[in-house]
Amino acid sequence: MYTYLFFEMKIFRIIYFFCFLYVNLWTTILYDIYLFLILNNDIFHKYNLDIWQKTKRNLAEASRDGLKRKRTHDDSLTDDESLHLSVVCNLEYIALKMSTQMVIDASGDSIDDTVLDMVRINNTVRSLLDYNNITLSEEKIQNMALRISDRFEEMFSSGSFTLDKINNMLKFYMIEAVLSYNLLRSATSQPHEDDRISMLNNVDGIKYEISKRFNHSNVLLSASTINNMALRIRESVQDLLDAVYTTELPLSKNIRSS
Repeated sequence: MYTYLFFEMKIFRIIYFFCFLYVNLWTTILYDIYLFLILNNDIFHKYNLDIWQKTKRNLAEASRDGLKRKRTHDDSLTDDESLHLSVVCNLEYIALKMSTQMVIDASGDSIDDTVLDMVRINNTVRSLLDYNNITLSEEKIQNMALRISDRFEEMFSSGSFTLDKINNMLKFYMIEAVLSYNLLRSATSQPHEDDRISMLNNVDGIKYEISKRFNHSNVLLSASTINNMALRIRESVQDLLDAVYTTELPLSKNIRSS
């Protein structure tokens, strides 16, 4: 009798585990689709497939000198260039998710400093950049890794975690990625450098957008969390703008054309 009950409880635990895994997997997939639609809907609706394929070929053939000539009088990016830049912008969030999964896999039930090793985060960032054939300076790679580490401190500050807490935090950081992209789009649409600098220096405006977005989702963030998020958004966009406008990141040659 006891053997039968033990066996039945074991089966129930196995079924519960796989149900939880299934729900968690689909939640992640749906939120990734949601992020993809938010980031690209404002651009994709302007193109059909034939035009998009032609655009990819034209950008792949463009020279760095051509980009410089284009920006002699107008520094704003085209929709095509902004679309390619959105790929780079989204990599930081992808690196965060990959690093988070590695932390969970390596940690068991608690977090220690060895799990949050910067080398581990750096390797994840570099592997993503290499896979997408994107070259950034060592300083910008380190900045991206430090921003991910900063988010880890927010997620794992208590030393322990639950999957529900991690998933909720990743949803917050997904919204942060969307807000970063929105700021990037606004900044790269400005024809002059002074306008971009003014937009990035408006930290209060960035905080307002964060509060508005989370209030719309009925989520109340602390002032320190909003401040940290605003500074990360500003720095990530500043790094990308510096890379683009110094031709460190030539859009026509840094994104896979395949």
